[in-house]
Amino acid sequence: MNLAREAFQAILLASEPNPALIINRRQDILLTNRAADRLFSTFCAKPLPDHPNIARLLISEDGFRRTILNWEAVTFLVLDRIRRELANLISRTAEDEDLLREILPTISQLRSQPNPPISGEVLLPVKFRNSDKSLNLFTIIATLGTPVDITLQEIRIETFFPADKASQTNLTGLLG
Repeated sequence: MNLAREAFQAILLASEPNPALIINRRQDILLTNRAADRLFSTFCAKPLPDHPNIARLLISEDGFRRTILNWEAVTFLVLDRIRRELANLISRTAEDEDLLREILPTISQLRSQPNPPISGEVLLPVKFRNSDKSLNLFTIIATLGTPVDITLQEIRIETFFPADKASQTNLTGLLG
C-alpha cells in the first residue's frame, strides 16, 4: 500500500493547480492536494472534520450547502450516484449503511421538487461562490485499471477543472 500511496501523492501533485482528491466508494476523502485544501478552506463554511466525506459536506450547513449556487443539482447527482453504487454492492459495511441512511432523505426531498434539479445538461459544473470568490468547475473521476488488491478497487481520483476562463484565472489565484 505504500507504493500506491506514493503514486496517489504523485498524481495529486501533478494535478495542481487543479484541485484533486483521492476518495473511496463512500466518497470519504483519503488524500488531497494543496489546491483541494484551498478549495475546501475557501468554500466550506467551517474547517473540514477529521474524516471528511463529500456527501456529508454537501448536505451539511457547515459544508458546501451555502456556497454551491447549483447545490440542488450537484447534490442530487452526487448522492444518487453514491446510492446506486452502494445499492449494487454484494455486501455493504455498517459505514455504507450509515451513509445511505443519512443521504436518502435528501435524495427523496430533491427528487420530489416540482422542478427537477437536473434539466438535460450534458456536463454540470459545480458553481462555487462566496462573498469574494467564484469558481465554475467540472470534475473527472478516474478509477484504477486492473487493481489486484481489493482495497484499491474502490479508490477513485477526482480532479476538478475550470469550466470557463474566469474560473481558470480564479483557480490559479486561489493557490496564490
